[in-house]
Amino acid sequence: SETDLDDSDHFLPRSSAAALLEFSAAQLERPDFGVQLARMQGSHVLGVVTFAVRNAPDWGGAIAVISKHVHHHSPMAAITIEPSNAAHDQRIVFRYPEAKTAVQLTEHALGLFCRIGGHLTGGRHRPTRVTFAHLPASSADVYREHFGVSPEFGARDDAVTRVGRCGRRVGEGIVTDGNADAA
Repeated sequence: SETDLDDSDHFLPRSSAAALLEFSAAQLERPDFGVQLARMQGSHVLGVVTFAVRNAPDWGGAIAVISKHVHHHSPMAAITIEPSNAAHDQRIVFRYPEAKTAVQLTEHALGLFCRIGGHLTGGRHRPTRVTFAHLPASSADVYREHFGVSPEFGARDDAVTRVGRCGRRVGEGIVTDGNADAA
């Protein structure tokens, strides 16, 4: 209801958010809608979790904060940090009930995660691998431009693999003026 939308403590059901993103992508004829939306947003969309993320000692700490507190932003979501095959890499795995059918929501979530990481580390932190359980919705160029790598599709998990150490404090040199390009 309209009253629910005005209530900042009210959660929009995840299935409704997923349906809205899918509908928007179809109506606008933008199969890359989720990625494009992520490109325009920053950490502020995480609500109260943003404050904890910005105060983390480094990007690894920020990821741990997001993983621990993501339920404040999205009650049905879970993010886990798992070791990767490479010695210092970590896989950040995104799990939620509609993952395989909510293509736009999934691409938005991983896209936003990577955008926030890039901003909070001054662009020094890019994923080394991105995997999606669904099939591609957009061209390879769209994904490569946003993620810096070509994602793998039809994978077991929706995940971002990153180098385990960044060596940079969160927030060093980032824009924080609240504009659309800010983290």
